[in-house]
Amino acid sequence: MGMAELLHRSWDTDLVGWVSALVSTQQVSEVKSALTVAEPELNAGTLIGASRAADLAVSVVLPFAHAWGFITKITALSEGAMSFYRSWPPLQENAITKETLRVLSAHMEGNSAKLPFKRTARRQQGLIYLYKRYLQGG
Repeated sequence: MGMAELLHRSWDTDLVGWVSALVSTQQVSEVKSALTVAEPELNAGTLIGASRAADLAVSVVLPFAHAWGFITKITALSEGAMSFYRSWPPLQENAITKETLRVLSAHMEGNSAKLPFKRTARRQQGLIYLYKRYLQGG
């Protein structure tokens, strides 16, 4: 129901225009707000909360905007989406990212340096990739 509401919001407008406007804000709070869906009839909270809205932004909206901008040669959209993606703050931690960080930290034990990267949603997606590629199932 939450995703249907998001599509309904952009139905009378241009979906690509709506996504482009979200990307152009470069404001995490505005994008999360636009992707949050309340359940007014049941007065029971949200169908898509802020955490899930952030997941949707990083996993769906920004990659879509980047791809659309690239395919249609709208450089500002493509580069804007990529820039926004690179700077998006960390998403909610999960078991996969925690385990991958644990393994990386153990591997670097004895090295006085901490893990050499800034925590962002992009890096978390990289951790998920590393987990699936090298740790899952063995």
